[in-house]
Formats: sequence, structure tokens, C-alpha cells
Amino acid sequence: MTAALNIVDMPVDGEIIKLEIRGEGPTVIFLHGWSLDRRMWHPQVKALTKNYRVVLLDRRGFGESSAPPDLEREVKDILAIQQELNITSSALIGMSQGGRIALRFAHQFPEKLWALSLISAPLDGFTIPPTKEDTIPIELYRSLAKSGDIDKMRRLWSQHPIMHCDDKAVSSLIEEMLKDYEARDLMDIKDHGPCQIPQIAQSLGEIKIPTLIINGEFDTKWRCLVGKTLDYGLHNSRRKIISDAGHLCNLSHSTQVNSALLDFLDRHRPIFHSDKHP
Repeated sequence: MTAALNIVDMPVDGEIIKLEIRGEGPTVIFLHGWSLDRRMWHPQVKALTKNYRVVLLDRRGFGESSAPPDLEREVKDILAIQQELNITSSALIGMSQGGRIALRFAHQFPEKLWALSLISAPLDGFTIPPTKEDTIPIELYRSLAKSGDIDKMRRLWSQHPIMHCDDKAVSSLIEEMLKDYEARDLMDIKDHGPCQIPQIAQSLGEIKIPTLIINGEFDTKWRCLVGKTLDYGLHNSRRKIISDAGHLCNLSHSTQVNSALLDFLDRHRPIFHSDKHP
């Protein structure tokens, strides 16, 4: 039986971030990848809500969240979610661009996390450039979106190696999410001031939070190299390779990913009292 669903419109900056909350137990917050939304985590919900309170969100600029896109403000959004849920710490699971945000949060607020998982995540400050296969032509996509040809942008992105998946059901879900992607982040032309990107690659050893790094066996070479670097540099990490999977392994090989996540979270699960979430 699926845990009861609670949908929350969390106010930020006069707009909202949409939260989907299920289950009871220590809190686990999920951050989705670029151009996707909280639906990408639905294969994880049933497995984790047996023992955890699962929080899915549409990151600002995506899905049903009306808060304007701004990568630099997403770390504070996680703090706001913890405050909204009246918790002092949580586990944080981020996939791809969501993993980038999760790692930034762990670097800035380690006391707010009891566990961290990075799935196919990039790494700010990593000095080895991606190969042609790994490079995402953001400026091309931005140009198409701004010119009004967002359908072509979506089509080209769906054909990128990162988005490849042989499973028809998973491909349908990806297509559904991309159809709803409005490219608000690409078309955002507001001046947010100088972009301050923390070069976390130079200070990985300072992060001591228990961390699970996940890559699909056939994730792109650069993402796998980043995964190895994260595992090498982080103070308290382990790495799991999902057999026969690509970049979107949580969708295409959810059973393997769910097993790895549950094993990891159970190892580091804090003491939980139902009257006060950790």
C-alpha cells in the first residue's frame, strides 16, 4: 500500500516550491535532475516510505514550482524545507544537476545532514573537461527556447546520450516530464549578479557526511570519472555501480538503486521519535 500523500505549497520569495511528502520516519529529501521534475523519483517512493519520510520537490524553475530559477538560491531552499518540516537534519539524495546542489549543501551545512547520496552527479571545480559525448549544448538549447522552438530543444535533448533509456515505460515517463519542461531556467534573463560557484573539488576531504555515490555502469565516461573522483576525495564515502544501467539509473534500474539506497540509509539511520522528526 502506498503511503498517504501530502502536497505542500511552500512559500519562498512570494512564490511557491511544490513539495510531495509521504511516509513516516527520518526524513529523506530528493533533488531531481535538469529538465525533469519530482516525478523522476516515483520509482523510489514505495520502497523508501516503508521506513522513511520521503520529500520530493519540484526545484525552483521546474515542474509545478513557481519560484524563479536560480541555482545559487537552491541551497537555501533546502534549509527552508527543513524548517517547513520542523526538522534539524535530513538525508539528501540528488541526481545529476540535483546532485550538484546536494553536494553544495553538504559543503555549506554539514550539520544539517545525516546522510548524502549523489547519483550521476557533476562536480564543481573538476578540472578535467567532459568529452563531446558528455557535453550538454546548453547555449544551443537556450537559443532554441528563446526563439520559440522549445519542441526542437526538447527533441534534441531527449536524443542526448545522457537521456538514453531502452525501457519503454521509463522512456514514456521521461517524455512526459520533458513535455512539461518549460525551459524557464534557459529563458531567465534577470541579472542575479556575479555567479559564485564554490569549487568543491578542491575541498572534498572537508565533507565527512556518510555519502553513497551511484553511477550506472554505462553512464557517460566523464560522469563515471567524476564518480570515482568523488569516492576518492570524500572523507566517508562508498560507491555503487548499477549493472547494465546508464545515466538515469534510478528510473531504468530502480530495484538495484532502491536496494543500494535502503542499505545505505539503514546503516546511517538516526534514532527516530514520531513526535519529533530528525
